[in-house]
Amino acid sequence: MRNLLAGIAAGLALVPLAASAITADDLTAQVASLLAQLNQLQQQLSSLTSGVAPRASVSPLPSTAACPAVIRNLSRGMRGDDVMSLQKFLVAQGSLDADAATGFFGALTEASIKKWQGDHDIVSGGTASTTGWGTVGARTRAAMLSACGGEAAPGNDTLSVSVRGLDASADATV
Repeated sequence: MRNLLAGIAAGLALVPLAASAITADDLTAQVASLLAQLNQLQQQLSSLTSGVAPRASVSPLPSTAACPAVIRNLSRGMRGDDVMSLQKFLVAQGSLDADAATGFFGALTEASIKKWQGDHDIVSGGTASTTGWGTVGARTRAAMLSACGGEAAPGNDTLSVSVRGLDASADATV
């Protein structure tokens, strides 16, 4: 009886996963964004522990020196660290002037995104609500990560973490 109840509980726990409307592109973009954030955190940790043997290491990670750390959809009127990260990416790409990196997604950022999306064959017309033109969604995030060398090859990706001599790895297919 316990096994039957445990099986039913496990089955019910999987129902939300089966009903989810998340696409493979969304998952790919989320994984890529998380890897970029993880790399940035590792760099921050490294700078904080200069001269001290690192206690944690993460590998393999893509080269994401200018990769934006964006995990949510961004559009005009929003502000935050992820908007600033996006703007720094656009500055590094030559699509935005450095003095426009303010952390506020305004008209200049929107215009830069529209141009960047067109230049990278993501979208080149429409509106934010019909085609996503001028906004940063899953497709634009994935393309940005690819542009800065951070896109993982399709298939199985392995993230290995070593903390104080303990090793763990996880595989994910997206």
